[in-house]
Amino acid sequence: MKRHQILVMLGLLFLVSLSGCEKDYQVYNADLHAVRFIASPDSMVYSFGFYPDKETDTIALPIMILGFSESVDRVVRVVEDTEKTTAIANEDYDILPCRIPGGQVSDSVRVVLKKTAKLDTQNLCVALKLEDSEDLEAGPNNTYRIFFTNQLVQPEHWPSQFGEYSVVKHRFCIEVLGVGDYCSYRDYQMVTYYLRLLTEALYKYNDEHPGDPLKDENGKVISFY
Repeated sequence: MKRHQILVMLGLLFLVSLSGCEKDYQVYNADLHAVRFIASPDSMVYSFGFYPDKETDTIALPIMILGFSESVDRVVRVVEDTEKTTAIANEDYDILPCRIPGGQVSDSVRVVLKKTAKLDTQNLCVALKLEDSEDLEAGPNNTYRIFFTNQLVQPEHWPSQFGEYSVVKHRFCIEVLGVGDYCSYRDYQMVTYYLRLLTEALYKYNDEHPGDPLKDENGKVISFY
């Protein structure tokens, strides 16, 4: 057999194998009816201390179907993992009903957190778990934990330009800027603008308290440089 004939035959076999793989892949996915969390990592910390004006807040955790969309809504069953949950359902939090809308493969599990007095002295946890429903099985990555508190904790996106973190400095930032979570403040120009506001407010505070500049919980004088 000539060389070019061999190459043609190998090429045809390769195309046939690809076609077979694609068919198997489609059949495999068509049979899937599972759902999983796609939030990463598999836990988060929420502090009402970041948002002093809020009494409740709704956390949306993205989920995705393993498989294809369907024309009808599909129920997602979300329950608390009682062994890991320290919060009390309907008192500290509510899990809202969840469905994947028809024609879609993703949505969010929504949990309403409530600010209660117990959060002043303790952190609570609600551990979520996806279970099989009449429409969808629980896939991998089917658990998620939310830790929440009234106390201030260092935000995940504390700007390095704000300097060393302290609770007193954080509270001062909230009083001046109105918020305590700075994930949207990573733009250099915005951070520069907020630093100017903080520096001016700190100067005013120290000027109004001669000999007693603002100090953190460890007695260190606070600065923004």
